[in-house]
Parts: sequence; structure tokens; C-alpha cells
Amino acid sequence: MAMTVPEMEDFFAEQAAMFSSAVVETPPTNYDVAALNLSSAFNAWLMRGLLRWRRAAGSVRPDLIHALEVARRAARVLATLDSSRSHGAAFDFGVSRVLGVLLGENLEELEVAPGVTEADLPIPLDLILADVLANVAAPDALHEAIETLAKDKRHGLVRRTYNAYVNMVAAARRADLDEARRHCADAVKLFEARRGDPFFAGGREIDGGGPDNALVVDFRLAAVISSCERVSGIEIGGEPHRWRG
Repeated sequence: MAMTVPEMEDFFAEQAAMFSSAVVETPPTNYDVAALNLSSAFNAWLMRGLLRWRRAAGSVRPDLIHALEVARRAARVLATLDSSRSHGAAFDFGVSRVLGVLLGENLEELEVAPGVTEADLPIPLDLILADVLANVAAPDALHEAIETLAKDKRHGLVRRTYNAYVNMVAAARRADLDEARRHCADAVKLFEARRGDPFFAGGREIDGGGPDNALVVDFRLAAVISSCERVSGIEIGGEPHRWRG
């Protein structure tokens, strides 16, 4: 018998606690094992928050803050174990930075060089997206990264999605709110398309592919909407993905 959504939320809370304790109780000495445990804890906290967000089950900020705490721990632990490794390839600092922008958190402890490659999708795009939203990088930087994926048809929906994000930001910054709303509506539809997209359906639960599509929200789109609305002072739209704080 399939779990109900509240049962899934409890399951992910248990998973988050289990993987977190594996790092806290036993000081890690193996880089790959530590990265796996930390990534699993991060994804579990985030997934719990996304499930509760979609069904409007109260504030999800505590779950997302827990996820960011894991990310900060990952930045410290992984650098201690092997400072020469590209931690962005072992832990999704891109997603944690997008969450940090959404929550208004300090991102200094989550700095990781992007090094855009197709093999690391969607991590590098998220790192650049977070920088664009934080006004550290120009929208053109994300456009350039997106175009590196043009040759691979598997990433077609990825390209269209991130283009919608960056086009929203660019439109809001030039005060073209009708254009921003149009791109926001496109992004909502593109998220729904993840249900049947092979790349997303075979990916992580937090990205809303396959059957998870109806259970979670697009937290990246939420971060983009929040950024655009801070610039414009006017609601852009984007339900059910808008951040309610």
C-alpha cells in the first residue's frame, strides 16, 4: 500500500535525521561516504519541505533551514577531508545557494566554483542562477551556460526551464512586468511537463519529475519570483510555486 503524503513527510524526516546522525556521531574520514550522507540528509529535509509546501501544511521554513544547515556542514566537512576536490560535483551546493537566496540567508559559506559541464547537471546551472538572483552575475552568464547544453536533446526541457527563469529576471529588471508574467506562466507549464520528461522522471524527487510532479513545487521558480517581485514590488504570479515565507 502506497504511503500517504503525511506519511511520506514523516519518512523523509526520519531519513534526514538518520543521515545527519551518521555524520555527527561518527567523525567522517571518507570523502565519498561523507558526501553521500550529507547529500541524502539535505535532499530529505528539502523533500519534506516541498511536500508540505505543495499541500499548504504550514510554514516550511524550518525544513528548508535544516537543509541549509546540512549544506553549511557539508562545506566545512568536505573541505576538511579533501580541499582539492570540486565539492560542487559531490554535493549540490547549487540547490543550497538557490534556497539561500530564497530564504535571505548568508551564502558566503556555500561558495563553490561552478565549472559548467553537462555531466554535473543541474548543479552548475543552479550555482549560476543563484549568483544571478543575488546580483553577483548578469543574466547573460546563465544564458551562456544554458547554451552549452544545446547539443544534447535529453536536456531540452532543462534548457527551456532555465531560459524561462533568466528571461523572467531580465524582464523584471527592465520593468517589463507583462513579459515577466508571461515567462512565469511558461515556467509553471514547464514544471508540469517534467511529469513525462525522461530526464526529470529519472532524476531526483526534489526536481518534480514523474509522479513526484503533483506532490512538490518548483523551489527554483519560487526563488526567481521572489527576486523579481523584490525588484518590481508587484506580484508576478506562479501559483502553486510562490514562496509564502
